[in-house]
Amino acid sequence: MPMNKVIFFILTACLVACSNPTKNIITEDQAISVLKGFFTAMDIDKLGSDLVYDYTTTDFVIYEMGEKYDLPSFLNVIKTNFKKGYISTDWSLYDFKVSIDNNTAHISYFNKGKFIFIDNGVKKEENIVWMESVYLKYEDKELKLSFLQSDDISREVKEADSK
Repeated sequence: MPMNKVIFFILTACLVACSNPTKNIITEDQAISVLKGFFTAMDIDKLGSDLVYDYTTTDFVIYEMGEKYDLPSFLNVIKTNFKKGYISTDWSLYDFKVSIDNNTAHISYFNKGKFIFIDNGVKKEENIVWMESVYLKYEDKELKLSFLQSDDISREVKEADSK
C-alpha cells in the first residue's frame, strides 16, 4: 500500500507540473476598454503624459500614413502635427469585430476622428474616418496593444462652427 501512495503522489505531482499555465481570460468588453483607453491617452490634453505607455507593449508597432512607427516615433509625429494649432481631438470608435484566442485579442473597427485647429487665424474642423485593426496581448499581466494598422477611408477639412 505505501508504494501505491508514492506512485499516486508522483503521478499527481507530474500532472500538476506538466499542466498548462493559468491563462488570462479576455472578454470583448475588456479588449474594447483597453483600445478606448489608448485613444483617451492620445487625446491632445493628455499627450504630454506617459499615460499612453500604460496601454501599449514595449514592442508596439503602428502602421499609419503609409509608414511604420514604434510608439516614441509615432508620438513625435503626432506632437509635431498638434503643435501646428490643434486645439481639440475626439475619436469615435464603432463597429467592433472582436476575436479572442488564448491570451490575445484582435479587434477590427472604424474610427471617426474630429480635430479642431487654427489655420491662419481661421478655426477649422478636420474629420477623418479610418478602418483600423489592433492586436492585443498580455505584457506584465496587463492586456495591451501590440500592433495597430490604420487606413484612411475619408478625410474632410471645413471651417468649424464658431460656437
